[in-house]
Amino acid sequence: VFVPKEHIKRKEEDLEAKISIFSVKLDSSLWLEDEWPDIVMSIRKSGVYIIDKGQLLFGKTKAKSIFFHNKEDHILTIEFYMITDTNMFFKLQYTAKDVLFDKYRPAFDQFRKSFTIKLSIF
Repeated sequence: VFVPKEHIKRKEEDLEAKISIFSVKLDSSLWLEDEWPDIVMSIRKSGVYIIDKGQLLFGKTKAKSIFFHNKEDHILTIEFYMITDTNMFFKLQYTAKDVLFDKYRPAFDQFRKSFTIKLSIF
């Protein structure tokens, strides 16, 4: 999670917006198309309202996206999921308080467009 230095001492739940990147090397081959229904079901079961789902490319890597609203906590979230040819799983997440979502969205979009996946042996 990236936190600007002026907010380092703040609690995570007090942040107005955050960008997170999760990654893990998978032990075996998985295909996002096969896992996507379970991911969506898990998000839906968490009690949030799903606004939209889609797909896009990060370079040559196909990604799935989901946009949802946690009405109880007043949080909007966009998540992008990717699995590379080398079995690396990535989740890129942008979360913001719903009233501030549009304020920080351009910064997230700029970050997302600059995000690249480099494949290497080391």
